[in-house]
Amino acid sequence: MVTEYGIADLRGKTDAQVIESLLCISASRFQAQLLEQPQQAGKLPEDFQLPPRFCDNRPEHLDALQRKHAALFSEYPLGSDFSAEARDLLRALKWLKQRFKLSAVLELGKATLDAPAPEAFPRHLARMGLETADGVLEALYQRLVLAGLHATEAEPSS
Repeated sequence: MVTEYGIADLRGKTDAQVIESLLCISASRFQAQLLEQPQQAGKLPEDFQLPPRFCDNRPEHLDALQRKHAALFSEYPLGSDFSAEARDLLRALKWLKQRFKLSAVLELGKATLDAPAPEAFPRHLARMGLETADGVLEALYQRLVLAGLHATEAEPSS
């Protein structure tokens, strides 16, 4: 069994060992709930506790590990046909998506004010159809994309 938190080899194991292995690779937010049923069924002792190293199976923990060991994680481990501009835009749009929370609106507004001039990313903007902003809404979209490109450290195109 494979999850984002590890691999559990279940072959030849007892029920208790299978349950423990699966709990170790499950998301921490579900572990307590998943532990109840096998304890009630007598498959695991009532005092069973997961080893501490398996109790932090959270997306934030994986993100921290990825940042700490960035050299080990390729952005596209299986390859990609995306151009450099498309990869930059994907990172920028993901960044924007994360900022569209009420608590982050002020931060996003400041980022658009601090965004570079459109001339810094002409190919990126052309790819999005935003090389010239026709009207207030397109000008806002252009500034948002520029803020995302700037925040995700895209390479300016000249």
